[in-house]
Amino acid sequence: MPRFQLYAAALLISGALASTTATLVAGGQDAANPAKLDIALKTLPAAGQDKFEVTIKDANGKPLTDVDVSLQLTMAAMPTMKSDVKMKLDEGKYTGTGQMSMAGAWNVTVTVKKDGKQIAEKKSTVDKK
Repeated sequence: MPRFQLYAAALLISGALASTTATLVAGGQDAANPAKLDIALKTLPAAGQDKFEVTIKDANGKPLTDVDVSLQLTMAAMPTMKSDVKMKLDEGKYTGTGQMSMAGAWNVTVTVKKDGKQIAEKKSTVDKK
């Protein structure tokens, strides 16, 4: 098989194996996360709307279920393309749907508030396929 065909086959296989689920885990204490929370974000791309799932644990590993969680999605290449996602508590996890309307890199900001006051924030990038 010619070298070009081998390269093309390798790209196809690696693309097929690439996951469309992104996971973000934040931990430790810093200025954006003074409460020492572990924040895990999972994205589940779906037709039309993207599904998001966030779990938040305190320093002892206990899930927090008494906070408000929201996401802000911003396309990295087009900062004016934004979407806010309000999360709802569902069986110990916060879930919500939003739209990453185009393929590419999206900046995701998870904001955690308690009693109206921000207690943690975590930023990451998700690659929408």
